[in-house]
Amino acid sequence: MKSWSKQLEHQLESRLGLKPGRLTGRRIRASELAFFTRQLAALLGSGIPLEKCLLAMAEQARPAVREVFLGLQDGLREGLSFQQALSRYPLDFSESYRGLVGVGESSGSLSRVLARLADDMEAANSLRHSLLSALAYPLIVSAVALIVVMALMAYVVPQIVSVLESQQQDLPLLTRSLMGLSSFLQAYGKALLIVAALFLISAIASYRRFLVFRLWFDQKLLYVFLIGPMLQTAESARLASSLGTSLSGGVNLLRALRTSSLVLRNHYLQERLTVVTQWVREGAELGRSMAQTGGFPPLLVQLISTGERSGELAKMLSLAAEQMTQDLRRRTLLLTSFLEPALILGMGLVVLLIVLAVMMPLIEMNTLLR
Repeated sequence: MKSWSKQLEHQLESRLGLKPGRLTGRRIRASELAFFTRQLAALLGSGIPLEKCLLAMAEQARPAVREVFLGLQDGLREGLSFQQALSRYPLDFSESYRGLVGVGESSGSLSRVLARLADDMEAANSLRHSLLSALAYPLIVSAVALIVVMALMAYVVPQIVSVLESQQQDLPLLTRSLMGLSSFLQAYGKALLIVAALFLISAIASYRRFLVFRLWFDQKLLYVFLIGPMLQTAESARLASSLGTSLSGGVNLLRALRTSSLVLRNHYLQERLTVVTQWVREGAELGRSMAQTGGFPPLLVQLISTGERSGELAKMLSLAAEQMTQDLRRRTLLLTSFLEPALILGMGLVVLLIVLAVMMPLIEMNTLLR
């Protein structure tokens, strides 16, 4: 069985043009790839041969990444182009990355193309980090609030409720509602968690397995309040940046569209861009095709149309990527500035209702005793 799996692995590697033993997981992180791309562009720009550049980067990389750079150096010594050597590591270097490297090699401007790639990757990493840092606090507050409320409902409230029930007095509506909710969670809480987990697992499995479900889900995701427009802007900024980099490197429009579709994570927008690519192949304008298919923001469509009319499409795409990135940062700051006080206020309101439901009967008992 083990020999059969090894044989299958070698067959797959030979079909993909990979060297035996290269079918491994991703080793280079996004931040590392941007750093090494920037470093490689600087070394090539200073006149150092590519093989020595790769050796210099391998010497300062961690072991897993060092193996990648040494493998690239071995590929160059075997007579492969840099693009072909990168193809041995498809999980570390995307198709759009490898395509631009091939354009840079053929045009003799590899260092300039790599510098532009590094700019784009650094901008994308900075945007991702700013989004994560902006959303971290609201997510932590939500998690803490949920844990506190569940703990109160599952452990604290039932003990107090048992004391109140032993007094055999009429309880306020708020207290009775809280008691009913607490009893429901005690009786069916575990079942609800199991059902929710099964639903989540089935949804994830359906998303990975069925293309129709992926397209439907990603399309609906673009219309979610507040989140949908931000996702659309982020995807469009990523597309504009990739297209602009490809066109600046000398890639023709059709090839740039095909490689840039790989940077999109939303499958519905990928499908829309495939339709756009087909129309452009038939002679239609890019801006008009994107407007007719839908799914892309008007700003991107307008700047693309302007670039096509002025003959500066790559410049307009870079401008669109910059403006949409700034707009996404502005929306994120606005969303987080609204979410933080809203979550704190909501948590305080829930805790206040629980405290009132518990204290109101105690206050009534104290009044009767007096």
